[in-house]
Amino acid sequence: MKKIIWFFLLIGTQLNIFGQDGGTRQTQVVGRDVVADAPWRMKKTDSEGKLNSIPVHIFIKDANLTECNADLIYLSIYLKNATDTSFGNPITFNAYSDSAFLSLFSSKSMTDAALDIQSFNASLPVKDPNNTIQFTSDYSWTDLTHYTNIDHQFWYFTFTIPPIN
Repeated sequence: MKKIIWFFLLIGTQLNIFGQDGGTRQTQVVGRDVVADAPWRMKKTDSEGKLNSIPVHIFIKDANLTECNADLIYLSIYLKNATDTSFGNPITFNAYSDSAFLSLFSSKSMTDAALDIQSFNASLPVKDPNNTIQFTSDYSWTDLTHYTNIDHQFWYFTFTIPPIN
């Protein structure tokens, strides 16, 4: 008898949008196509009986099609069982070494000028005690915030959530 485990994935992102007038407003992903995709059904364990990881593909497109820049500050992933009534805190990876954390990333976008693809590695993702991923390639002295500026048409990566016991 197969046992089905349901989970919900909620991804929170924080973007700063800088307009041509120099004004800044914080918002939840406005004017950009942000897609998070995870399997809707998968086996709980592999052939050896070990818990499977959950791959989550993050894709941002059209970040360059308006007259604003998209600055991605952090990404938070929340999980909950189908029977739970609310989400808990975002999953974090503080106990992981830096190299173990970076090994959770795959299928990363690479610079391609012809297709207007921005490199994921240039965004310098790091683990964060409050969010799943913090992006650190740029720093705002006015907001005292680390972020990465996404100013190409395409930017993407896959993040693998390891089994949580």
